[in-house]
Amino acid sequence: MASGSMLQPAIRLRAFAGPLVLNVRAQNEAMARVARGVLRQFDVRWSGGLIESHVSIRVAQPSRVAVRGDYLRTYRTTAGPSRKGLWAVTPGGGACRIEDVRRVCCIRSPSQAPEIALVEDLEQLLMLFIVRSWRLAGWTPLHAASAVRGAVGLAVCAPGSTGKTTLIAALMRRGWCTIGDDKLLVRVAEGGVIEVRAVSHQFHLDPRTTRFFPEISGIEEHPTYSRWTPKRQVPANRFWPGRLLERGTINRVVRLAREPAISGIRLAPMSAQETLGTLLSQVVIPNETREARMIIATMGRLASNSRGLSCSVGEDAFADERNVSALEEALA
Repeated sequence: MASGSMLQPAIRLRAFAGPLVLNVRAQNEAMARVARGVLRQFDVRWSGGLIESHVSIRVAQPSRVAVRGDYLRTYRTTAGPSRKGLWAVTPGGGACRIEDVRRVCCIRSPSQAPEIALVEDLEQLLMLFIVRSWRLAGWTPLHAASAVRGAVGLAVCAPGSTGKTTLIAALMRRGWCTIGDDKLLVRVAEGGVIEVRAVSHQFHLDPRTTRFFPEISGIEEHPTYSRWTPKRQVPANRFWPGRLLERGTINRVVRLAREPAISGIRLAPMSAQETLGTLLSQVVIPNETREARMIIATMGRLASNSRGLSCSVGEDAFADERNVSALEEALA
């Protein structure tokens, strides 16, 4: 029976993730479903200069490869350098081999892996390949939301579930545009100009924010972003048409914090050191000299070109438009 399943034709997927064109071959529907879930979040299709890459996902025996984590170690992934790129393993026995020059990723998952382990392992390993490929192409992924109006472009930095998307939505209602609400790709272009590109125009909104934004009522009908959060993944253009940008720049950095005990919004300028620290807290820096230097240099350039602002928001800060007006004045 097992050998028969190996003979089933592979499920082929083709998707775009920033500068990448991902050609995926999954052995079965369960694996293809996980891959689709990862790739679905990248809905901004770049044009020109795209990089073809290839991913295979198959069932295999639990990995016996010894990986020390000299490149990167997270709660689900241990990655180390290999002669051609990277090896990575997961606690559940999954493994991933990445070949940098050929832009190839081979992911293997144990046949008896529980569904939740299968999902977590494949998500982590596929994203490792995507992020590695972005970096090799000169782009640094930044966990931040953006808003742009006129000559002002800001990156809103905070841990997950702090309210980045809520803040961006509050600004978009007042005429601001966005490059994205969660992940941006950043690089230093010719002449030292900071270039920021979009990879997703889907917003991750908590249904509770309808009390601030009545136009998004009904989003609870959309699928949840992940099994860990009540947030819904919705196309931002549905609620704020004409406000989406594929590229832009950043010259303001906002460090966002949620303070339930305060009323309204509290704003304070940040030093250059605080601004750089805020940006570095939103990137993952691997233990590889070349990549680490590029990431730190990119964030350093972005920090030197930006004015930093600390923003603490109360529980119902966006119920009062005067609070958003105060933020706009501070950003001017």
